[in-house]
Amino acid sequence: MRRGFAARKRRSGRVGELVDGKRKAHLDIEAAKDALDESRTRARFERWAYLRSNTYQLRYKILCEYADREDTTLVEVGGYTNTVVDFISRAKRVHLIEPNAPPEFQAHIQATAKSKGVEAFIHSCLLSDFETPIESLGRYSFVMAGLDIMGENDKAE
Repeated sequence: MRRGFAARKRRSGRVGELVDGKRKAHLDIEAAKDALDESRTRARFERWAYLRSNTYQLRYKILCEYADREDTTLVEVGGYTNTVVDFISRAKRVHLIEPNAPPEFQAHIQATAKSKGVEAFIHSCLLSDFETPIESLGRYSFVMAGLDIMGENDKAE
């Protein structure tokens, strides 16, 4: 035995000796489920926080120099946590195809678009499920600056 340490009685490791049978714990199952759902939702999106940095936003500024044209529709695939809507000044319509954008991000897009006089259409679907007829877009630019190619899938569609 090392000096200064009291000898401890070792437990046998049997579960019965580790459990205090008189202890009661009350768990609000619904509150726990709600907290777990909220945590899972936040975890899906907080990993993208670095995309809000000035460095990553620079790609949108550069992109808009080429894609943002008068009377043009921008079709953006992926865009959470940034969106081309934050950086455009000339386009009048945006179709955002983003299956993972949470409601607060969608509200941000709509508010920003409205303040710029831009019509914004949010499609919460995969690109393969985007069903707007291409003729209805008119002159358009296709933008994929925020695209997560694999996302949470283990295979590409």
